[in-house]
Amino acid sequence: MTGVSFVSAGSQYTMILKSVSTLWATGSNDYGELGDGTNVVKLTPVQVGL
Repeated sequence: MTGVSFVSAGSQYTMILKSVSTLWATGSNDYGELGDGTNVVKLTPVQVGL
């Protein structure tokens, strides 16, 4: 992934802020913690938020 400004990681997730002000997430997502409106595990980053 290119253009990454910041990365935050927990025990079962990773949040990626890109320089173009988009937020991406990957990880467990059992309880919808990634913010993509699902509770499906994401093995590759998906864009979340607006």
